[in-house]
Amino acid sequence: MDSLNRMALELADEALEFTEELDIGAFELDNGATVIDFGVEHRGGLEAGLLLAELQTAGLATVQTRVDDVAARR
Repeated sequence: MDSLNRMALELADEALEFTEELDIGAFELDNGATVIDFGVEHRGGLEAGLLLAELQTAGLATVQTRVDDVAARR
């Protein structure tokens, strides 16, 4: 099995390939580290959030959304 870091890096690379489509941003720090902005200076969205959650779990969790009522109406 690949290391968690390697699996997360693959997802980060995927995010970097689709910054425009996901409406996320990326920039490099002076030390060479890459920062990916999923919703601070960039809008992000549901797809960006799903990818971020998957990245944070190194792809080991299945993350999905469902649209539904918050509470039953009376």
